[in-house]
Amino acid sequence: MLIKAKSKDIQKIMQIIDDAKNYLKSQNLKQWNQADGYPTETDLLKDIENETCYLYIEDNNIIGTMSIIEKTDENYNEINGSWLTNNTYASIHRIAIKNTHHKKNVGVKMLLEAEEIVKSKNLYSIKIDTHNLNIPMTKTILKAGYTYCGIITLKRSKEDNLRDAYEKKLTI
Repeated sequence: MLIKAKSKDIQKIMQIIDDAKNYLKSQNLKQWNQADGYPTETDLLKDIENETCYLYIEDNNIIGTMSIIEKTDENYNEINGSWLTNNTYASIHRIAIKNTHHKKNVGVKMLLEAEEIVKSKNLYSIKIDTHNLNIPMTKTILKAGYTYCGIITLKRSKEDNLRDAYEKKLTI
């Protein structure tokens, strides 16, 4: 179940984020392992303040986190490829799962639950991106029914800033 995060949850969220950073580093991925420290506690506290940060709860335990953002993302304005829609959309960022819950379809469950939240806001699609070498996340995104649309360039970084971009059209 997805619920909105509160500032009191920040340490548990950061533990999950740090787990994800360590996992990505063990896979020799620079994603989330660059000099800027992204995503930082400040990034997540901003998401909490904006009420865009969610926790995924299973058996009364926080096992995942994600941010569902309901405004245009500047990173998605230009794409080497083509988006499925030109309508309003939500984007999903900073999705991470406890290492103990990898390979249990938790990411897919989170993305499917996020769809219900986005639909309730009368938005027509969800966009998401990941590093092209982040195979587990790519598989999760595709398994949740997203379509590969092309490559975007992250604005916050000049280093290793290309990401594969995906979109899923929603039926409201």
